Amino acid sequence: MFEYLHDDYPEVAISAWPEEQVELEHWLGSGLIDAALGYTSSVVENRSQHRLQADRPVLVSTRPLGWVYGRSE
Repeated sequence: MFEYLHDDYPEVAISAWPEEQVELEHWLGSGLIDAALGYTSSVVENRSQHRLQADRPVLVSTRPLGWVYGRSE
């Protein structure tokens, strides 16, 4: 996503900060930031929200698959 924004809009400054939803809402409301990505939605007047993509769970492990289901393999 950052690469797309940087390539198409090189004049836009992009930063990534981990923060709580309430802090993001405060920053948006104060004008400190113009956009935010989050895991939850919030209903705030005069703001729009766009769903980027549904999450698909992915299992990433070095353990055998049987360990996940309680079997030893």
